[in-house]
Amino acid sequence: IPVRVKMVGRQAELYEEMRRTLQVELRHAPDGAAFRVKAKELMPHMTRLLQLAGHPGMLGDYIEDKDLAKFDVLDELLAEAGDQKVLLWDHHPAVLDRLAARYPEWNPVVIHGKVAERASEAAKKRFREDPECRMACVSTLAMSEGQNLQAGSVAIFHSLPWHYEKIIQACGRIDRIGQTRPPTLYFLIAENTLEEHVF
Repeated sequence: IPVRVKMVGRQAELYEEMRRTLQVELRHAPDGAAFRVKAKELMPHMTRLLQLAGHPGMLGDYIEDKDLAKFDVLDELLAEAGDQKVLLWDHHPAVLDRLAARYPEWNPVVIHGKVAERASEAAKKRFREDPECRMACVSTLAMSEGQNLQAGSVAIFHSLPWHYEKIIQACGRIDRIGQTRPPTLYFLIAENTLEEHVF
């Protein structure tokens, strides 16, 4: 289920500033073969733009929670989840850490590429077996393949990576043998941003 979110405050300002800069670069890009070279140079800028739409913290910019509209929507979705276990997906470790810190009452575990393998295994086990652990903040890059996370029945994608196959694989982590509830998947999409095109 796509959930469109209107960016506010500093996040909206940063996004618009970077979008305008990129727009100027594209307008002055040459045609033909030279454009392909220019496009390769622009790809890192496009990635930063996508990261800004997801969470400015990915670029090292501190944004207060009040300026992150996705957090308000996330609060609402979690309230609707009731007693279900939730998977919060993102592709940036710092964002996953911040999401876990925001929801201590859910007793979350965090699993991403910067978490040691032994700790990741312990976190997965805790998510599966501990009824008090109702949230797993997981990386679409590190956890989207070969994992059984069907203890969760709600998946919320906080932001999107470029990799379509990672999203598809991540969606399948809760729709596995042993799932006892119909899975629900939400995608938080920043309105009028690159995230809409990626989605």
